[in-house]
Amino acid sequence: MRRILFADDEANMRWVLERALSKAGYDVETAEEGQLALDRALAEHRSCA
Repeated sequence: MRRILFADDEANMRWVLERALSKAGYDVETAEEGQLALDRALAEHRSCA
């Protein structure tokens, strides 16, 4: 399964995008802010941030 991590400061937007991406076949992780997403991406050695 493809994984995706995205950040948005609006909880409702995170919820909507998470549901849409999950239905599209992605394993989704969200973050409340960009720095947190970047920290998570670097910690997990993701190929794109």
